[in-house]
Amino acid sequence: MLPKGFLRAVEEIKREEIRGASWCAWRASSALLDLAAGGRLDPQAAENAARLVGEANRSMASLYNVARLFLDAYRAGGAGAAAEAMRMFLDYRSRSSDRIAHVAQEILGSGSAVATISYSSNVEGILKYAGDALARVYVAESRPGGEGVALARSLRSRGIKAVVVPDAAIHTVLVEVDMVLVGADTVTLEPCLINKVGTLPLALAAREARVPVVAVFEAYKIHPKASCNDVELVRRPYLDAPYGMPEVPIFDRIPGRLVSLQVTEYGIERFGSEELRRVYERFLEEVSPTFHRTRSR
Repeated sequence: MLPKGFLRAVEEIKREEIRGASWCAWRASSALLDLAAGGRLDPQAAENAARLVGEANRSMASLYNVARLFLDAYRAGGAGAAAEAMRMFLDYRSRSSDRIAHVAQEILGSGSAVATISYSSNVEGILKYAGDALARVYVAESRPGGEGVALARSLRSRGIKAVVVPDAAIHTVLVEVDMVLVGADTVTLEPCLINKVGTLPLALAAREARVPVVAVFEAYKIHPKASCNDVELVRRPYLDAPYGMPEVPIFDRIPGRLVSLQVTEYGIERFGSEELRRVYERFLEEVSPTFHRTRSR
C-alpha cells in the first residue's frame, strides 16, 4: 500500500490544468523522493509508484522520464539509489529553466514583439528575463482553461506589456510580432511537439505569415520511444459549451515542419530528429549514468 501523501500528489498531477509539464515533473519527483527517502520501499511498491506517475498524464513525457529514472535507479540500488536519483533530477530541473531563459536571450533582440499561447513556465522565464526590452507580448487566451490570462497577468506584474487575445483572433496580431514562442508538454523524435490545444492553428498561421515558431523546453520533455501519434491526448469537458459538456482534447500535435528552432538548456538549434537525440543523450548523461544504460537497452 502506497502512502496517502504520495497518492494525493498523483491526484494533484491528474487534476492540474494550468502549471504544465515542468510543475508536474517537480511534483512527481518530489513525491517519489519522499517515498524513497522513507527507507522501506519494496519492489512492488516501487513498480506501482512509477506506474502511477507515468499514467497520471500520458500527454507529458516529463512524467515518463521521472518514472523511468526512479524505477531504474531503484532496480540498480534500492530505495537509497532511487532517492538520490530524484534529488539529482530536482537539482537538474531547478537549473535547466534558468539556463533556458539565459540562452533564449540570443534570439530576443531589444524591442522584440512575441506571441505565445497557454502558460509555459519556460516561456514565462524567458520573457521575464528580457523584461522591459520587449515591445509587447500577445498571449492567446488558451481556452479551455484560460491559462493565457494567468500568464499575461504574471507578465504584467513585472511591467511587461502583455495583451490577451482571443484564440480565434491570435492570427491577426502575427503581422506585428518577430516570433512565436511556445512551450511543450512532450516532444517526440520524429520530430513532433505536443502542446496546449490551439498551438497547431497558431503554428499554421505563423507559417502563413512567415513568422518563425520557436519551441522552448527542457530535455526531460523529450520522449525517447513514443511517436507523435502514440502520445495520448488528454480530453476534458469543455464547461462553457452551451449544449452540453463534450469532452475535447486539450493538447495538439504540431509536426516538426511548422517549428523553426528549439531552445533547450543545451542551446539553440534547428528543431530536428538528430538534434533532439543529442539533447536527450546529454540529459541522460548529466542526470544518471544508470538511467543512460537502462534506457539504451
